[in-house]
Amino acid sequence: MTVGNSYTQRDFGLSVLSGVITGLIVYLMLLYGGSGQSWETYSWALIIIVPALFVFGTWLGTLLANWFSFLHSFSRFVVVGFLNTAVDFGVLALLLYLLQYTDGQTTKLIVANTGSFLIAVTNSYFWNKLWSFESRGGGTRQFAQYVAVTVVGLLLNDAIIYAGTTYFQPMFGVSAGNWVFVAKAVGTVVSLIWNFVGYRFIVFKASTQS
Repeated sequence: MTVGNSYTQRDFGLSVLSGVITGLIVYLMLLYGGSGQSWETYSWALIIIVPALFVFGTWLGTLLANWFSFLHSFSRFVVVGFLNTAVDFGVLALLLYLLQYTDGQTTKLIVANTGSFLIAVTNSYFWNKLWSFESRGGGTRQFAQYVAVTVVGLLLNDAIIYAGTTYFQPMFGVSAGNWVFVAKAVGTVVSLIWNFVGYRFIVFKASTQS
């Protein structure tokens, strides 16, 4: 069965699955770590809204791939990115809870963050390998390349945040407190582009050229 233009049942199913997981993790984090805001009462709707958005995004990427071929894999890559961010934050929150972390316990924070990062990288590797870029084979060497590209992306993100907040003053009417989020947004875009290019042309090069 196909939905739309070359949009397969597998694309639809994985979009729904990744959306449900993402929505559920965000919902649970809001439920157990929220501030009691009234809108949090309706946050369960994320379990429906997020899968719908993921399905639309991957369907649109497949449709637009008739003109820009890279959008077929890029749309799935973006969906996996949202899923992986939710997994990273969700695992971090869980580990901090299990370790009974309190402010100032740096060792526990580093252990929890390292654990969540490793789980998130492994999770995103398999989703990108088997779905975004539909790669077969590769083994340990491919995973090592994936981790290397991901770490470089993380360093780029950190470097841009540091440079943006250290060498540039707030502009465009943005307050000093919010300027870090502007730098973070720029860093996120740059690292997103780097990761996609690195995965497509280095890690999963053989499969994307076939």
